[in-house]
Amino acid sequence: MKHLNLEFLFPIEFYIKTTEWYDRNWDITLPAVISTLVHFCIFHNLSISPKLGICLRIDQSSIVRILPTLIQCAAIIFSFSMACVTIFITSTNKNIESLKEMPFKDNPQNDPKIAKLTCYRRFLSAYTHCMITSALTTLYTVILYLISEVIVLSPNNYAINISVALFLLMHILFLSIRNISGLFCVFWKK
Repeated sequence: MKHLNLEFLFPIEFYIKTTEWYDRNWDITLPAVISTLVHFCIFHNLSISPKLGICLRIDQSSIVRILPTLIQCAAIIFSFSMACVTIFITSTNKNIESLKEMPFKDNPQNDPKIAKLTCYRRFLSAYTHCMITSALTTLYTVILYLISEVIVLSPNNYAINISVALFLLMHILFLSIRNISGLFCVFWKK
């Protein structure tokens, strides 16, 4: 509790320390690859099909019009994650109650913060990480939109910032998919 203003970063640190490599590949690597491909295909005017003559040409005004859509998507995922956390925390399902006692995995780093990691805490940290990341993504895209209304940025700056926002959005979308499938399995497990 040294830095009270930075306590919101604890669930992100907890998520990174407790997530397996294959989950990180799904949540981080795959969105990074997809957003990089989208960046190079759209913002560098790469031809998708030279034989058909299909080539995407993106101008600055169409880039600025993408931002409100990104803001809406991040806000929708944020509210969806908040609803999932509410359902998860307030549920009296016997499967969720059993998660509170079920150990998740060993503590290889001997970190006292994750000394008694249960499946319940792991689910809760994944949902909290998703909520915090989606709130930060919403804030990032709102700030980017406000800056684009006041200052005309170079196309490269727009492309990089849109790609970062797209990566963050895909990260929380893939994390939400994994969280919902896990919650589904918990609720309907016999």
